[in-house]
Amino acid sequence: MTTSSATATTSFKLDCSHHTFIFRNDALEQKYPGGLDGFKNGHRSGSNDLITVHCEANTAVDTIRELEAIGLEQGEDFVVINTDECEILQMISSYEIEKPFWFEDGTDWLRYGHWKGRVLVWYDG
Repeated sequence: MTTSSATATTSFKLDCSHHTFIFRNDALEQKYPGGLDGFKNGHRSGSNDLITVHCEANTAVDTIRELEAIGLEQGEDFVVINTDECEILQMISSYEIEKPFWFEDGTDWLRYGHWKGRVLVWYDG
């Protein structure tokens, strides 16, 4: 991925990427202040019985630090997908495929992939 920045007075670069956080609901319930409801009250998200998905732009590093500071472990309790860096998503989104294209995330509980121009996540634990 190629990034560029143009500013008149500084060389400070801003991260303009989009991140999707996928959490195990049981981890949020046990480790997040206020549990799952506490997380959902403070963050725009969608959930089902097993996972919660939260999307944000630009602040993933800070968010990861905050989550790890309260005891949530990346890979075990949550996964972060930077959809901007998945160049293959853009490449295959222009083709009609018959089934989702799944990516490996290094966990034993989550699968994610791309299908018909959309990113899909699936609890597989």
